[in-house]
Amino acid sequence: MTLFVISFLAGALTVLAPCILPLLPVIVGGSLANADERKWFRPLVITSSLAVSIVLFTLLLKAATALLGVPVWVWSAISGVIVVLFGISLLFPNLWVRLMVATKFNLRSDALLTKSYAKKGLMQDVLIGASL
Repeated sequence: MTLFVISFLAGALTVLAPCILPLLPVIVGGSLANADERKWFRPLVITSSLAVSIVLFTLLLKAATALLGVPVWVWSAISGVIVVLFGISLLFPNLWVRLMVATKFNLRSDALLTKSYAKKGLMQDVLIGASL
């Protein structure tokens, strides 16, 4: 029982984590969009698909690392480079915009976003959660 209470408190405090706070508007907004009789169900589907996509990606990464024999420090270095690139993109937003236009990545992401909005019902909620 003590473990249950501690786990519940850890989950409640997780909502206040800086990595979770930006997701809350999307989840709440997703629950308000296309309001219908299953309004309470949408945030659960979005959150569940977010959790499942994180677990699947982690398992895939661990399996690939184990099968290919990639040292753990390689993933740490790649993660560090990604964080630095995100930081640079925040410092120089015009550079990021030019890069996205040059690679046409923004057009592809807009097309995928439009396709996900075209889906209705449960699939739309799953796509929103997985994309987070």
